[in-house]
Amino acid sequence: MIRRHFDVTTQKWHFSIVDVIDEFSNSKNAQNYWKVLKNRLKKGFRELVTKCNQLKMRARDGKLYKTDAADYETILQILEHVPQARAEVFKSYCEPILNPATLPDPSLIREGAESETLPHPNPLLDKERVLKAGEVAEAKLLVDAYQTPTHIYIEAFAAGVAPEDIHTYVSEQKLVIYGKRVPSPPAKEGAGGGEYLREELLWTTFSREITLPCPVVEEFKLTEDAGLIIVELKKI
Repeated sequence: MIRRHFDVTTQKWHFSIVDVIDEFSNSKNAQNYWKVLKNRLKKGFRELVTKCNQLKMRARDGKLYKTDAADYETILQILEHVPQARAEVFKSYCEPILNPATLPDPSLIREGAESETLPHPNPLLDKERVLKAGEVAEAKLLVDAYQTPTHIYIEAFAAGVAPEDIHTYVSEQKLVIYGKRVPSPPAKEGAGGGEYLREELLWTTFSREITLPCPVVEEFKLTEDAGLIIVELKKI
């Protein structure tokens, strides 16, 4: 997950540098890699480092910590100093985010919000179908994972979820699945305009991030049958 913050004043997104390095490079320890690279850049590219800002972003433990962040243009400049960085993939990742038509409405951003975080967006998906800014998946998607000599398969049950509400993102050795179980209008409003006698069904968002045992190609096959999702990944 790449954390990011929308600056209302400049109308720009700022991305966590460590998260970007972790996702779009071959670094095994992104935190330490950025620490070393940052010191190196201070000696020859100090102006680049000054463009970075420390913003409070929510970590996996749910707490807010100061994190080095930079805007899109600065991130691209930083990636030029990261060997084998997948800058083109980062550009594709950012296309739906930076589209002027989809920038957040400043009036809708929570007052005092430190940052807004989104799961990995798939550049091929309509941005209106993914989770909204600031929305965190409420449930952990349970999966089975197995492999053959040439492929890795991930299976998960997502009964009651439309295929268009299931989103998958693949990057070398990482797979992210996220989505939303949305009630139909009659169920949400109460059939016939009446009142619920019971409300036991779970309508929620879900996600799962899986580290794969080996690199895979970014193209994948996803099938859905009676609520069973199967993601087929080809090994490199």
